[in-house]
Amino acid sequence: HVFEGPIVEALRREALVGRVASVLGDDLFVWCSQLMMKTPQQRHRWHVDVETLDWTSVNVWVALKNVSVNATVLLLPKTHRLDVTPMFWSMLRQVSA
Repeated sequence: HVFEGPIVEALRREALVGRVASVLGDDLFVWCSQLMMKTPQQRHRWHVDVETLDWTSVNVWVALKNVSVNATVLLLPKTHRLDVTPMFWSMLRQVSA
């Protein structure tokens, strides 16, 4: 899906490009794209997008199908500045249970 197909078509849509350009300006490029599939009730682990810590960037999350309000992405601003990650606390809670 890197250079053609529905993912690239979605990335080029004016609705998306216009919103990102309003934040970053017109000189844009896609650093990467990733598809993740999960089953109902499956959780995606906490993580930090470390590749975006060194420059101004925008992450875009798009739900493709069968998404409920409980399946949306949760962003925690400035957590990359913490000594431990949210994933650490999540794992600690699982061990304690």
